[in-house]
Formats: sequence, structure tokens, C-alpha cells
Amino acid sequence: MIKKLIAKWLGLYTEEEFHMTVQDRCRELRQKMNKERQENMEIIAQQAMDLFRYRNPLHYRLISVLPFISKRNIFYWVITQIPYRERDDCHKNCDIYAIDTSDNRAYLYFEITKTRAEIVDIVVLRWQRNQGVGSHLLATLEQLAPDLGVGEITGWLSPADADNRSIQAAFYKKNSYTIKLSPDEKNGSIKKSIPKKKDV
Repeated sequence: MIKKLIAKWLGLYTEEEFHMTVQDRCRELRQKMNKERQENMEIIAQQAMDLFRYRNPLHYRLISVLPFISKRNIFYWVITQIPYRERDDCHKNCDIYAIDTSDNRAYLYFEITKTRAEIVDIVVLRWQRNQGVGSHLLATLEQLAPDLGVGEITGWLSPADADNRSIQAAFYKKNSYTIKLSPDEKNGSIKKSIPKKKDV
């Protein structure tokens, strides 16, 4: 009965015509999706080339570009840049950032001093939140830490972000960081110990 009503609405009169029309529509949809997927892959490949074009790898101890897909299925390139040490015990101006195909970016800036990485700033756009982007930036730093001789990640919670303190605290807590706040919660600190790399 339902098939007949749909067929009538589509201007079809036989069950065979109904099935053929559904198959044709499905084929058109698959072709359109394949075309869009191919176009997106071309954009992504070009973007990866552009990301490396203006970076001299000789200036960095580590530079990498890896893919990441957020909880909302948005594709990102995650770029890690760690310059050579300025002094024997310090890497300055290190960053990890996630960039989508529309050039929207989320950043994690940090410095490494001896065996400690200090988070200078982390910036995730409002619409990128709750997608796993910020957590992925932290996880990337934590994965790199043992190879860089880092045993602890720390950070300072600025008074400038006091209005968002509860969001910040929940974010770091979710990622297993210890949080210490001042009595008025206007500033504070975060810390996480990183296990040493196991010998293989």
C-alpha cells in the first residue's frame, strides 16, 4: 500500500518502475558523494603540501603533520613544531596546532625547560569545543614528551581567563591534570606527570 502511494506520488505506475527509480536515485547519490570525497581529498592533499612549503625542516628538532578527525567528523591536520634548543636546556616557541580545511585553527603553545614542558597558552575556538580537539592537542604533547626528555607538563591559569575557570578546570580534569586554584579562583596552576619511556 505504502509503495503504491509513493509510486503514485512519484508518477510511477508499476513496482518495477518504482524499484528502478530508487536504484537510479541511489546511484546518483553515490556518484555525488564519491565526487565530493575526491574533491575534499584533493583539497586536503594540497593543504598538506602548503603547510610544509614555508617551513625549513633544518630549523626544527621536530616537525610533523598528522591527520585527525574530530567527534563531529571534521578533518584536521595536526602540526607539531619544536625548534632546536636556544640554550642547552630550553626549547622556546614550540607549538602544536590543528587546522581544518577552512583554515580554522586551534593552538597549544608551550616551552620545554630541562625535563618540564610548560603550557603557555591553549586556544580552541568556541565552535570547536566538545569535539576532542583540545584534548587531542594535549594528548599529542603527552605522547611526544618522553622522547623529548620531559617528565612533567605544567601550566598557569591566568586571571584573564577567570570568567571561564569552571570550563578550564573541567577540561584539564577530564585530561587527568592536577589543578590548584587560588582561594578566589582568579589564577591557578595545572600539572601532570609523564611516565618515562619504556625500553623496548
